[in-house]
Amino acid sequence: MVLGVLANYSELEMRWLGFASLVFMTLLLFVQTAVSSLDFEIIMVPFLSIIVVGFVWEAFREL
Repeated sequence: MVLGVLANYSELEMRWLGFASLVFMTLLLFVQTAVSSLDFEIIMVPFLSIIVVGFVWEAFREL
């Protein structure tokens, strides 16, 4: 179902959707950093790695 809905988007719309999700995840990382006194460090490392890989992937796609 989800793949059928995503197939209706153009490449530019998918790129903006990916960029928006990376920005949203970055904001989540900042929120988790702000509340790091609650011991959420185990969740922050995967989020950070996904964000970095996503931004590097998008940068290479632009080349």
